[in-house]
Amino acid sequence: MDCYIISVFPPVKREGFALLSLANAQDVSENLAGAIADYDSLSLFRSLLGAAPQVLVETLSSQGSNVTILIPTNNAIKSYLKDSSISDVTELNQTMLQVFFSYHTMAASLSSTDFDVSRGLSVPTLLKSEEFNNRTAGPQIQSQFGNNADGQVVFASRVGKGKRANGDISGAIVNLRAGEEQNIKMTAVDGSWGEKNASRFQIVDKVLLPPLSCSQTVHAADDKRLTALNGALIKAGLWPALDASKNVTCLAPSTQAFKDAGSPDVELSKDDLSGALLRSLDSVIQAGGKPSETSTGTSTAETASATSNGSQTTSSSATASPDNGNSAGRLSIDIRILGVLVAAYAIM
Repeated sequence: MDCYIISVFPPVKREGFALLSLANAQDVSENLAGAIADYDSLSLFRSLLGAAPQVLVETLSSQGSNVTILIPTNNAIKSYLKDSSISDVTELNQTMLQVFFSYHTMAASLSSTDFDVSRGLSVPTLLKSEEFNNRTAGPQIQSQFGNNADGQVVFASRVGKGKRANGDISGAIVNLRAGEEQNIKMTAVDGSWGEKNASRFQIVDKVLLPPLSCSQTVHAADDKRLTALNGALIKAGLWPALDASKNVTCLAPSTQAFKDAGSPDVELSKDDLSGALLRSLDSVIQAGGKPSETSTGTSTAETASATSNGSQTTSSSATASPDNGNSAGRLSIDIRILGVLVAAYAIM
């Protein structure tokens, strides 16, 4: 006997899914907006949530619950808009919003006590786009935050044990290092939101700006100590290869170091300079950032680092953290003709 199944439910139209998705986005955004409703100094962030509720949901889709949202104050957002030549949060485009929410979302629900680590804490965010992140999560970060914690990191260090009040914001102070030459003050208000209040929010005094590639970082730094290195890599045509290499921390010989080595960046031809650099950089460039097991190196001259050390900038292929426990390996590259350290390999 033939059997037939007859549907008694009307077909669900594509528009229905869109409405459900929008409703879910509004629920998530309204939940967070409600959680921060008592903070007058966060009204611009609430406006941002209302203007683009779906972007937050899309950001959280890879992580789910148990996150920490870093919420910039009104003054922080106003400063960001001014620097971006934008008059209102509603003018931020989709790409800017995705980067904004991704970099302001930590991949764990963290309260003030989680930052009570004497050596500081490297925390992955949900910013995973290769444009801003060339890193691979090392075993320590994976053990702390899970195997998918491969987003760009920020480095957090607690400031003393006391609390500070500023207007309607009160809590422990944590310093964050992130992005382009940024030292950010986070107030750990330990706010709760989301499903079963499993997620947290903390307040920051600046909008986090995502890091750039190594070449962009050097150019943006506009540091005379990096002039010779930049010229050498441009002349040798190696910047594109270095920018595309993963897990590379750029350590730059100073301009004076180049002079002390006989100015090879000026005296050598393009081919000779390329050859000298490639003898040491080949294992990084040709293997896409994977270190050679036989590569060794020493530093014999002053170096200027493109990695953030509190006052300098951070590239997308480098971490802002001195957390060596998160490092799976390091390759120091000896360029004999220069006699200086040019790059180091580090899996963060």
